[in-house]
Order: sequence, then structure tokens, then C-alpha cells
Amino acid sequence: MHVLWVGRISKEKRFEWLLDVAEQCSQIIFDVVGASNSDSEYARVLTKRAAGITNVRMHGRVPYGEMASYYQRCRVLCCTSAYEGFPNTFLEAWSHGLPIVSSFDPDNLIDECDLGVVAKDVLGLANGIKSLLNSQQHWRKASSAAKQYYLANHTPDACLPRFEHLFLQVAGYQP
Repeated sequence: MHVLWVGRISKEKRFEWLLDVAEQCSQIIFDVVGASNSDSEYARVLTKRAAGITNVRMHGRVPYGEMASYYQRCRVLCCTSAYEGFPNTFLEAWSHGLPIVSSFDPDNLIDECDLGVVAKDVLGLANGIKSLLNSQQHWRKASSAAKQYYLANHTPDACLPRFEHLFLQVAGYQP
């Protein structure tokens, strides 16, 4: 089974948390897509550490057109960030029916909509990943909720009528 982590190797993304989780979940493969935007001691140390963990696969930067294959082969997206805006990676994961195990929950969506598991620390992330991957029923429920949430809120068919309504209101038209 595979878990996906996507992002910059930077302090706010807490890549060290992912490596700690991978060490606690040695039977799971962790696919890492991303790299550091700058040469830093933080990134060098963690990239070297990752190379020594047998269940971590570093893929570096991947062109956007190739990302779907990573989402399709993984069962969970893991986010270890201390803070985020609204991550595009969440939308991409949900569009593929991937539950998210995350230390960050935008607007409490993951928790309130059952789109995965929210955790406050490394142990919680590891346990969340294990709970999803070890229970087909739990995974299916979160996967279905993720896909349904995406379809209901983030496809062009779902979004464009809302934008049109808003634009008409701003322009002073009352539909």
C-alpha cells in the first residue's frame, strides 16, 4: 500500500514528521513528490535521512501532467504542514477519491465531512494512516465522501453557477 506526500521540503511543511511516520509504518510505502525550493541545511539533512528509510521513495519534482498517476497508485494523501492556505493537493486527492490524513484541516472540512483523519502529532498521523489502510470499510467510506465532496463543490458544473450568481449580484443584476 502507498501513501502520498506532496510539497516543498521546507520547515512549515514538516517533512521530518512524514519521515517519523514512515519509520512507524514500515510496511507502507511513502511516495514523496516535491523538493526544496532552495538549498538549505534543513532540506539537505532530511533528504539524506529519507534516502536511508527503505519505505520512502523520493520522486523529486514531477510535472503536473504526471501527477494523476501518483494519486491513482496511492490510497491516502498525507499532509504534515503546520499551516496552509487551501491546498490544491487536497482537491487533487479528493478528485481521485483519496482520503487525507492531515495535521492541517482547512475550515474543518476533513473532520466535518469525513474526508479522512485529522491528527495533531506524528503518532496521530501514523495511527490515522493505519486505521484507513487496515479497514476497507473505513477507507471506502472516506474515499466515497472525498469523491462526493469534490464533485459537489469543486467541479466546473458545481462552481460556475455559484460564480455566475455572485458576479450578477456584484454587477447589480437580480437573477
